[in-house]
Amino acid sequence: MSTKALMPPPSAYGPRRDEILDITMGKSEQPLGVLHHVKDGPTECSQFRFDRRWLGRKLLFSPSPDLRCHPHGQWRARPLSQGRPFFAALADTQPDGFAQAILERSLGEATLTTHPLAGLESRALVSLCATHDLCRLGALRIRPRNPALTVSGRRFDLPFTADLDTMARAAAAFERGEADERQTRLLLFSATALGGSRPKVCFVQDAQKQDGGTLAVARLPSVFDRYPVAKAEMLLGQLAREVGIRVVDMALKNLCEGSVLITQRLDRDMDGGRKPYLSARSLLLAEEGEEPDWLDLLAVMRTCSKVFGADARQLWLRLVFMRLINARVSLGRFGFVYRSLACWELAPATALRPAMESERQQATSRLQWQGPRWDLDQLLRQSVAFGIPQYEARTLLRRMVEVIGRWKVKAEQYPVRMTNTDIASLEAAMENAQLRKARELVGGRRP
Repeated sequence: MSTKALMPPPSAYGPRRDEILDITMGKSEQPLGVLHHVKDGPTECSQFRFDRRWLGRKLLFSPSPDLRCHPHGQWRARPLSQGRPFFAALADTQPDGFAQAILERSLGEATLTTHPLAGLESRALVSLCATHDLCRLGALRIRPRNPALTVSGRRFDLPFTADLDTMARAAAAFERGEADERQTRLLLFSATALGGSRPKVCFVQDAQKQDGGTLAVARLPSVFDRYPVAKAEMLLGQLAREVGIRVVDMALKNLCEGSVLITQRLDRDMDGGRKPYLSARSLLLAEEGEEPDWLDLLAVMRTCSKVFGADARQLWLRLVFMRLINARVSLGRFGFVYRSLACWELAPATALRPAMESERQQATSRLQWQGPRWDLDQLLRQSVAFGIPQYEARTLLRRMVEVIGRWKVKAEQYPVRMTNTDIASLEAAMENAQLRKARELVGGRRP
């Protein structure tokens, strides 16, 4: 996204529709500014203007790198047919993957034509407004002035721990194309706030507590799974911690529909406070289709990281680990949360899982790798840029190979407890070409 100020686009033929949305920040809903969205035929854009109360803050910061802290309007036009007409941090809150599929399919069905957003022409505005307010990623909150665009943000609309079996059945029915209206509405409330291709829902954990419980994420099984993904993510999260990678808190829960992985929200405090969030793509202001280099991300991190040295080291460790477990590496898998004094911190790792395609399949797959892709040789050569001397990088790589090499033993133990069939289904992805190459580089042997 360009930081260059844009002029309002020329008028286009077609019915024009203007919507005004108040944007607030955090649990206390501090006024941030006003978003003016314009849809005029094929032209779509938005203007954001900071609230003077926000600009008068003592500890002033911009929640998005493409917004400068001044009182004048700042325009953002849709750059491409698939681009988004909103500033970067707000675009991060729009659903994609499984969540976007729910919106596109459900709001077009006859059974949901009574939904307030069903007839809205701008699909970008639909995806922005449809997200449940309590679940929205990051600290930004949206208050449309048009009541027809307001979607319920009530706590009791969200599922609780006891409802997870129901949500798993709803997600499975949706993937099979068999979801009824009730199941679709359940998913619209709880499954449209977070990105990613896999089904997941936000739910209220420990609701019996005095504070009403905390918001957590249940990563649900998919009808297309070829291995026990929840157990694999739990296993790989444990291995990642063992090699020094910060990982989000996780727990496995067995349901009638299978195992689910419960994870804490990266963008929430223990007391339910909301943290501003930016994806790595937004931090780089990269448009759809652009593939910046990891060194470009490092350069931006150097200017805005709270503790650059620690974050750069974590980034390198995660990149190497993800290559060794055959995980897809993309900018969307890295996020940053706001700390203080206009500084950001690399968020803990989550959703560490191997891709089942072979190297040849990955090159031709419809779900191609997005973003920069470095192999092990390149990561070792460039380790100094991440603040890691090359001799230490080889030591760290050797340690990773040793830890990952014990994955079968770890998989049989608590809390993962994979069966022999589970382990066999995962072996092809875990014993991959990059891990074999790493063993050769460090002189290790397969256990």
